[in-house]
Amino acid sequence: ENIRLQMVSARDERAILPKNEQLTPDDARALMEHPLQVWLERAVVFYLSDQAAAGGSAERRTDGWWLSWPEGRTDENVLFDTGSADTRQNTLTLEDGRLRGLVSTLPYWAEGLPIPCIRVPGLPASVVGMWSLWQIGLSTDTAHDAVPAKRRFLPVFMSDEGRVFMPTARRIWDLMLTETIAAPSRVLTGKDARDAYATARQAALQQGEKRFSEMAAEQQLAQAHEAERMEYAAAARRRLIDRVGLPGVRNRRLALLEGEMSAWRRKASSAAQTSPTLNAIAMMRVGD
Repeated sequence: ENIRLQMVSARDERAILPKNEQLTPDDARALMEHPLQVWLERAVVFYLSDQAAAGGSAERRTDGWWLSWPEGRTDENVLFDTGSADTRQNTLTLEDGRLRGLVSTLPYWAEGLPIPCIRVPGLPASVVGMWSLWQIGLSTDTAHDAVPAKRRFLPVFMSDEGRVFMPTARRIWDLMLTETIAAPSRVLTGKDARDAYATARQAALQQGEKRFSEMAAEQQLAQAHEAERMEYAAAARRRLIDRVGLPGVRNRRLALLEGEMSAWRRKASSAAQTSPTLNAIAMMRVGD
């Protein structure tokens, strides 16, 4: 179930619209129909069920879910449907800090971990190979970047013949989030697991090269816009300072402003030094 939680988090990152983007009617309709809340509901219910020994539980009732969290909090009449018009019920979304924490603090898939072999309902029997989900990112030397860090998620499917099928990878991702997956029939361990990881990573590097370039370009554009905004604001503050106060007061205020701008420029310069990262989120063999 940890794998399902990781995929929910990744799919959310891929699908949510930019913060300041204006919605068109088609965008609004697509967002309302997006199955994110369905995936989130399954992730929360499975997580709380798995935490029964620590006091977690999830009970479906006629008026919604009754959720008990390990830390002792209880939520009653819970829905995950953002379209519900019933104000008497409690709607949980990723705005809730507990849910964000649930899907954002999961570990990466490390090389050498046992790889489950599964069958995915809805896939043709001829689809056999390695499926993996990767997080592509841009890292910087700053702890709090001047521009938010970029992340993308990349599903990859490679057949036993060594061919990569990206549409199949996305289809498998969708099915694993919406269908009930049986327990693995077996697992790859030892050298088999390490070889499978290495092969999947090489395919992800090849398929992700374009994503890396796109992210770097987006980062540079965002930094240029931020620099333009900061310089414009600083110029406006300088004009205001020049009009108000005695010369000594104006000089002190200008010195403080220049100090602020120098600190920001140093921080922005560090944030501009980025390097690509590639981390596995989930990995499994499909079709066995």
